[in-house]
Amino acid sequence: MDVGFQKELFATNDRKQQAIVPKDFITFSPTIESGIEHSTICYSAFNSIFGEYFVGSIQTKICLAAFGQGHFYAQAKQYYPNNKLKYLKNEIHEQAYRYLKQEPLPDNKIVLQLKATSFQLKVWELLMSIATGQHRSYCDLALLLGSIKHSRAVGTALACNPIAYLIPCHRIIRSDGKINGYRWGSDLKLKLLKWESNFLS
Repeated sequence: MDVGFQKELFATNDRKQQAIVPKDFITFSPTIESGIEHSTICYSAFNSIFGEYFVGSIQTKICLAAFGQGHFYAQAKQYYPNNKLKYLKNEIHEQAYRYLKQEPLPDNKIVLQLKATSFQLKVWELLMSIATGQHRSYCDLALLLGSIKHSRAVGTALACNPIAYLIPCHRIIRSDGKINGYRWGSDLKLKLLKWESNFLS
């Protein structure tokens, strides 16, 4: 999407909110638990201002999140082909939706169950320090990982993110300020960034 990330694109309002740093509210599960490949994934759907937001979990850990039913089912098939899906709303899903809306959360952190390579985890962990209303470039992340040559690999890792918004890959833009690829659509990426620009850093 050939749109410059310029201040004039972002409508502001008088309601400023405190920026949220993801790692303060979300943590990654360090291991893949035994039997997870055949566990039932319980999921819920919420009508957010960005469209339908689907959240899936295995036991007490969120394993999938997506904007749109089609994306959610595709991600479930990609990452958990042997797991059954069951529509069953629970408190974990509600907590994820409150995070999406930037509402107050309980003291216990949201735990994410991830299936990923070590490099993907490193990239996603860097995202968790980017607060609401902030953004970084692909080159910024590559340099933090040791070399600007990692920029393309960073982009690939972001495209593999299975948990929309909770892992904030939408906060990564091009060095020239242009908005490009986003698994759930470039238009949605721009909409998310515009909305988050109303938060204080």
